[in-house]
Amino acid sequence: MTTHARATAFLDTLIGDWTFTLTTADSSDCPGFRSTGTESVRTLGPGVLIESNSVGAYGTPSRSASLICNDIQNGRISAAILSTGIDTLFQAAGSISDDGRTMILETEGPAMTPGNETDRYRDIYAVEADGTRYTAAEVLDPDGTWREFMRTTYA
Repeated sequence: MTTHARATAFLDTLIGDWTFTLTTADSSDCPGFRSTGTESVRTLGPGVLIESNSVGAYGTPSRSASLICNDIQNGRISAAILSTGIDTLFQAAGSISDDGRTMILETEGPAMTPGNETDRYRDIYAVEADGTRYTAAEVLDPDGTWREFMRTTYA
């Protein structure tokens, strides 16, 4: 299967209406929390538009939108991610794993790490063998390891 075909097939697995549970890890400046919400994923050109609605950490409504594109010209996956409570439009790029079950998008944005101006982040979208899926958000720690700080599971 070509890289383009593998990316198209992966994005197709995301299409539909989903419910989710989002869990964040405790950090020094914010206790972890758990939230539930809904997500709608629709085809848009060579990609998908993902719209999510949930309740945020402090009980306020939270919305996000992601446009993820099979960027044929550049031979990669490109994404733009916007969310309430975050004043940055994240632009990310990545690829689909050889087995077609995982997409990793990487970006740089405002720091979570004390003393840093920016941090590197990655979102891992994974589809399990049984058809369930999850998204994990990770930050690159100063020691060079990726640390998961948020996980969303879908039904």
